Amino acid sequence: MNLKDRAPSAVDTAQKRVVTSRNARESAEQQLSGEQKLYEVGRSTTFLLLQRQNELTIARTNELQAQTDYNKALADLQRATAATLAMHEAVISQYQAEMIPGLLQTEAYIRAVFSARSM
Repeated sequence: MNLKDRAPSAVDTAQKRVVTSRNARESAEQQLSGEQKLYEVGRSTTFLLLQRQNELTIARTNELQAQTDYNKALADLQRATAATLAMHEAVISQYQAEMIPGLLQTEAYIRAVFSARSM
């Protein structure tokens, strides 16, 4: 299977990972908040509080990785689409990028999008 065939499903999978990892991060935030409240009234330990903080850090890291993977998958799709269009001598006169609300848009992502368009 070549990039052109894999790219659409990779974008779909990556988008689902973004949503799932965002939900996991939100859950970890709620768990930490609950653990902090228990700690404040003496019903939890420092160990458990630190464990919840570590879980939140891991969830945040996973969310950022999912967002990065989505950006890469989208760039691959755009690169594959551009190659297909060039092969058929098609010209794009209008362009609009897709975006997931809240998705981290980095300078590297923008460069990848524009470098894929110039190929």
